[in-house]
Amino acid sequence: MPRIFFLLTAIFIVSFASPHSSSAAPTPAEMQTRARAVEDAQASRVKQYVEQLNSADQAVREQAAEALSKVRSKAFKATPVLIEALKKGDAFTRVAVATALGKIGRKAGDAVPALGEVLKDDDANVRMAALSALYVMGTRAASVTPALIALLDEKEARLYDALTLTLGRFGADAVPQLIEALNDKNAAVRSGALIAIGRIGYPASSAAPTLMGMLTDGSAEVRAKSAYALGRFGKQAAAAIPALHQALRDQDKQVRAEAVFALSQMDGPVDGLLEPLLVLARDDNWDIRSRAYGTLVQMGTKAMPALFVALSKEQDALRCNELIALINDIGPPLPEQSVPLVRELLNHADERVRSFAEVVLAHHEGRSPN
Repeated sequence: MPRIFFLLTAIFIVSFASPHSSSAAPTPAEMQTRARAVEDAQASRVKQYVEQLNSADQAVREQAAEALSKVRSKAFKATPVLIEALKKGDAFTRVAVATALGKIGRKAGDAVPALGEVLKDDDANVRMAALSALYVMGTRAASVTPALIALLDEKEARLYDALTLTLGRFGADAVPQLIEALNDKNAAVRSGALIAIGRIGYPASSAAPTLMGMLTDGSAEVRAKSAYALGRFGKQAAAAIPALHQALRDQDKQVRAEAVFALSQMDGPVDGLLEPLLVLARDDNWDIRSRAYGTLVQMGTKAMPALFVALSKEQDALRCNELIALINDIGPPLPEQSVPLVRELLNHADERVRSFAEVVLAHHEGRSPN
């Protein structure tokens, strides 16, 4: 038996070491050849689908459109064919082709000018498909910024949102033209440009001085979006803090809300923000309420003293529960300056508040609650 074992082991070792026991790994040149073959095959299939879009049979056309919606970046060699179909096809074809270009993504960047032209299409679905493709292409599509800005007077909400989202994907290259759009007479255009600037964020922070001036615009929507965009710049827009504090006294609630949210992102003093945030956390608008709540949690333990003061003054059971939940979400450690405030809560009229205060103090003092 030992001889058989050693013999089998030797055979195994020889087999394992033999260069002929398995195929050799492909060379880089072979791998490139295989990749090109895959790309050619993908492009060939896309060409077939595009031809099928011209079929008299609607079922065939729909199957081709479905297939085009599933192509990927390896089909980029079919971009010239898709561009041609985008220019000459009917609305159904243009939607299918624009969708395919979006699926291919940045590798189909040569189609950007043609997609920009399609934005003038009468069919809203065609415009939407073109915007979706440009969104995917991101900074590669920044050259069509003027075409998108020209459409910011769009009345249909989904297209307006798609325009601002797509402009926000174009990055710093789009900023000069977006700043120029802030001079437009149409408030919707100014607002859309501000939303896009805010979505670009830090790379657009050179616009901060212009945005500070927009905080006194005649349109409340524009003032609100100016504050929103400044908040997206964070500390880079710290020079706007005085102007944003002025905006806290704006007659429009949305402007006040955006000013508070913006100030909370700039690492400035928080004392003047906590009370407005607590007011917003009780707003009837769910979006404002949730953003205020999230901002307070983000501020962390710096917000705790004001929250405990608010809890001590609150008599409504539901509001008390909301404040307790907010403090719990922030979590320990308990700031020392808050300890006296928590002790005062031991005498609160609401039993749950008293129990909560006892638990907080016990945790802070490293003991079990009474």
